[in-house]
Amino acid sequence: MSDTRTADEFDTRADWEPVRAGQEDPVDVYARLRAEHSVARNEASQGHCNWYAFDAGDVARVLTDYETFSNAGLEGADSKGRYGIPLIPIETDPPQHTAYKALLSKMLAPRRLMQYEAVVQAHVEEGLASLVADGGGDIVPLTTQIPLKIFSLLMGEEDMTFYELASKWRRDRGDSRLGDLGEEAAANRVNTLEPLKEFCRQRIADVRKNPGENLATDIAFGEVDGRPLTEEEILSTVMFIFIAGQRTTTAGMHAAITCLARDQDAQEVLRANPRKIPGAIEECLRLQTPFHSLPRHCTRDTKLGGRQLHRGDQVFPVYGAANVDPAAFPEPGKFDIDRKPVHFAFGRGHHMCAGAPLARMEIRVLVQELLSRTKSFSIAEPPVRMHWPENGCEVLKITCES
Repeated sequence: MSDTRTADEFDTRADWEPVRAGQEDPVDVYARLRAEHSVARNEASQGHCNWYAFDAGDVARVLTDYETFSNAGLEGADSKGRYGIPLIPIETDPPQHTAYKALLSKMLAPRRLMQYEAVVQAHVEEGLASLVADGGGDIVPLTTQIPLKIFSLLMGEEDMTFYELASKWRRDRGDSRLGDLGEEAAANRVNTLEPLKEFCRQRIADVRKNPGENLATDIAFGEVDGRPLTEEEILSTVMFIFIAGQRTTTAGMHAAITCLARDQDAQEVLRANPRKIPGAIEECLRLQTPFHSLPRHCTRDTKLGGRQLHRGDQVFPVYGAANVDPAAFPEPGKFDIDRKPVHFAFGRGHHMCAGAPLARMEIRVLVQELLSRTKSFSIAEPPVRMHWPENGCEVLKITCES
C-alpha cells in the first residue's frame, strides 16, 4: 500500500492482491477492512465516490432499498449500463424490473432447467475421467466449459464459434473494473463484448426464422406488459444471461472445490451421505462467495454505516464481506457443512438471481461426480484468483486419489 492511502479506503487492487496470490483468505481481508470502517470509501470518476458496505445489515439495506440505491442509474440520465446497453433485468428497478423478472423467472423455471442435468452430467463425467486418471490437474478449463455449454444449448444449439468468442472475451476483459465509469474503462468493457453481442444478434435472428424449444426462442418472442420485447431488450436479456450465468457458476464451482479440498473430513461425510451435498454447497458459496459485488447508484443523499453518501455516488454491497460478517454468521471463517446459511451469494430482494437453480444444479453435479470418483482430493498449489469483485480462479490445480 502507498503512504498516501487513507484509513477509510478500500483499494480493490492492492487489498485484494494477497487473495489473488493465495497469501490471504477473503475472510481475513474483510475482517481487517470491517474493523477499520463498516463502509469504506475511495475516489471514483466523474467527481463522485465509490462506497463499499461490508456489514450484513448494510448490505441487506442496499439490496432491498432500490429507491435509494438504484440498479438503473440516476433518473433522467442517459444510462447505457456498464456494457453499452442496460442489462435486463439486473440494470433495471421496479416496476420495470418486476415485469422483466417475472418473464425471465418463467423461462428459467427449475423444472425446465433440470432437463439440462443429463447434459451437465455427461460433460462432467468426460472431463473428470481424464483429470482423475492423471492424478489431478487444473480444473478451471472444465469448470469454464460447463456453463458455456449450457448457455450454448439455451441459445438453441452448440456452436464452436460461440466457444471461441466466449474464450476470447474471458481473456481480453481482464480486470473489468465495474466501479470505473470513465470513458476508457467503459469503452474497454463494450468493445471486448461486441463480438459476442453480434453472435447473439445472429442467434436471435436464426430462431425467429426457425423457432425451437429453447430459451433463445422464448426471449425472441417474449412479451412484457402485453407488448413484444424490443430488439434492444432481447439482446440485453441474452447478454445478461451470458455474463451472469457463466462467470458466477464457474466461480461457484471453484468455491465448492476449494472449500472441500481443504477439508478431508467433510469429503468423507459427503461421500457417505450424498444428500448433504446441496447444503454443503450453500456453505461453500457463503465462505467463498463467487462474485463479491455489483454496484448501485445512490439516488439521493443518505447515510450508510454512519457515513454520508451523496446523490451520484456508487455503492457496492459487498456480498463476500456480508457472508463472513460475524454478526450474521457466528464463527464466519469456519467451514460447517451443516450450517444451512441464508447467504448473499445470489443476492437478496427483488434482484435475487433468477438463474440460481441452474447454477446450483451445475455445481452439485460436479461435486457429486468428483466425490464419487475419488477417495480424496486436495489443493495442489495456491489458486490464482481473479480480480475483485470476481472470486473465481484463473488456475485451480487439485491432486486426486482414486
